[in-house]
Amino acid sequence: MAQGGEQGPRTDFGWEVWPDALYDMLMRVTADYDRPVLEVTENGCSYSDGPDSNGVINDQRRIEFFRGYLAAVARAIEGNADVRGYHAWTLLDNFEWSEGYRQRFGLTYVDFPSADRTLKASGHWYGQVAADNGFES
Repeated sequence: MAQGGEQGPRTDFGWEVWPDALYDMLMRVTADYDRPVLEVTENGCSYSDGPDSNGVINDQRRIEFFRGYLAAVARAIEGNADVRGYHAWTLLDNFEWSEGYRQRFGLTYVDFPSADRTLKASGHWYGQVAADNGFES
């Protein structure tokens, strides 16, 4: 189920990763609607990275995804977009209506049979970005 354009890499769900599209939309809405207050909700990606033999989930692709999209938001803010919030989708791997438990969007890995939860490398990274109010690009 490939969606999006043909230039960027793909998530495990087949969606194109293209942070410039978010930047373009934020700038378009800013220009077309006299600089409204904006908030980005439910931005995320599905990668099937699971625990290694030590129980660590080193999901670097998700970190790079968020790094790219947060950088796009920062560029839009520098370009005068009034972006007040950005929310990762989602804290936990969860049930998706059309995909069940097959796609993993969370910053935290959920072992569905046991309900055990493990913070992924991306969750640690995202938490540090929030604590630092930014990151080095």
